[in-house]
Amino acid sequence: MSNMSSNTEFTQHLSNILSHSALSFAIGFGIRLGLFDALATFSQENPATAEALANKLKLKPNYVFDWLSAMACGGIIEVDSTGQNFWIPENRKETIAGSTDPLFLMNLHTGRLASGFEDVLKVFKKDGPQSYDMHKHAHGHGHGHQSYQDLNAAKHAALKKYFKSDYLAKLDMTEKLESGIDVLDVGCGTGMQILELAQLFPKSRFIGFDLSEGSIATALKEQVIKGLKNVEFFVMDAKEFKSEWADKFELVISFDSFHHHNHPERALKEVHRVLKPGGLFALVEMEGTTNAYKDKEKRGVLAAYTYSVGLYARKPEEDPNAETKGMWALWSVENASKMLEGAGFKDVKAEKVKFYELNVLFLARK
Repeated sequence: MSNMSSNTEFTQHLSNILSHSALSFAIGFGIRLGLFDALATFSQENPATAEALANKLKLKPNYVFDWLSAMACGGIIEVDSTGQNFWIPENRKETIAGSTDPLFLMNLHTGRLASGFEDVLKVFKKDGPQSYDMHKHAHGHGHGHQSYQDLNAAKHAALKKYFKSDYLAKLDMTEKLESGIDVLDVGCGTGMQILELAQLFPKSRFIGFDLSEGSIATALKEQVIKGLKNVEFFVMDAKEFKSEWADKFELVISFDSFHHHNHPERALKEVHRVLKPGGLFALVEMEGTTNAYKDKEKRGVLAAYTYSVGLYARKPEEDPNAETKGMWALWSVENASKMLEGAGFKDVKAEKVKFYELNVLFLARK
């Protein structure tokens, strides 16, 4: 967003914010109700009417018409001059239909944020709660839980698409993984990354742990479904790993976990302790600088999204470590690199990745 030289430009900017916010909600409805997928079966030559689309999905035509009109006015789909016939342009179907594009599916996040609005208002106040646990709320409520699953599914789809060509290529560990090594996933969530690795490299041994009992329960179910014997899962806190893991792992991985830790510096030291000498730590984390001016210049309005979501994910202020208080905002490339080096890692570098738009991959050696 460039500097606005007139009040008219700023007013238009505010209008765009309001419109895009409502549009994001409506996109979420379309994803969850299957409207985009159904609309993708139509074309410019054979467009959909609200009634035809509603009948296909057993929905109410008047609601479907308003939704189609919102999508058309928002530039997501097309409409003819009658205002009655709608379609998705062919060059957008890959992104919109099937709901596997992570950036498109992030619109489901809007509903999750709205559901916590009143709670986050209270957290702002000095006498209010210490923090808002977005992930706890996502697992505990129906709509939020489903949106969380949808987002995970999208991230998994993107990861699978680039897993070998981007992620594994940057790790440069394929030969070792094929021969058989020990691998640890810190904050593994539902286990999608480590289960993917376990399938690809049956001779290697994998361990994943997470603080969320619900996530580990899901990971264990997926392990059974996939019939994998070379992976274990534990419910554990990342501030202290098992003592017997010292110098055990050739590779430690983590995806979008460390910015949620109250004591990430403690977890980094533990990662260093359990790695074998020369072992690799591959950490996927949020990209940013914690300098709003630089972030705005580099990433534009997408940086505003990151900071805004951070209001829902900051750490409790009673965290005694001033350097890691509210790590959602502080987990920048510069700060993360310093923390990795402070934990004893060497050859630290950060690389952009194709599979997650908002992330970078840190590679560091013991």
